[in-house]
Amino acid sequence: MPWTEEDEDQKAKLLATWEKETLAPKLEKLEAEINAAGGPFFLGKDVSILDFVILPICEFMKGKWNLDLAQFCTLTKLREAVAARPNIAAWIKKRPESTI
Repeated sequence: MPWTEEDEDQKAKLLATWEKETLAPKLEKLEAEINAAGGPFFLGKDVSILDFVILPICEFMKGKWNLDLAQFCTLTKLREAVAARPNIAAWIKKRPESTI
């Protein structure tokens, strides 16, 4: 796994390759599932536990790996829709700062 590499230059190269060849195709499949359901959630207009699980995973990837999720518009919309829910928005506002 790229994140266990100690040499920072090599780690950056491995991470870029992993993001492009492994992670991106998986995120594209998630987007296809959301789109097939009519979005913005995995069950279309109905929020599910999966939507709540995806939010912190995306936040982790952004914070820990500095992953740019902008290319995944559907996942970005899902993140925004989940984060806009009142209880989630309140938690995000008061939670401790962290990269994980």
